[in-house]
Amino acid sequence: MSGYSHSLWRSMEGKEKVSKASVNYRRADGPRRCGNCDMFYPVSPLIGSCELVRGVIDVQDRCGEWARIGSARKSRTEGYDEQNKPKSPGG
Repeated sequence: MSGYSHSLWRSMEGKEKVSKASVNYRRADGPRRCGNCDMFYPVSPLIGSCELVRGVIDVQDRCGEWARIGSARKSRTEGYDEQNKPKSPGG
């Protein structure tokens, strides 16, 4: 596991993670994938964890919150309430 020091159970700084269903987590059908998202943390070549979504994340999947590497994380995570539902439509 050299190079993969992140825990699968990492949580956002003081915030609960959201459910996969709330962000339309699914198999990727294009170049935007969890494996190349700014919120993804690899723990192996195939899986990792996400700063926003709870559970084990597959590098070949994606959700509606995909973010280009280098994006500001704080702005992406502020719109979620404690019930795991986006506060804004379409999120």
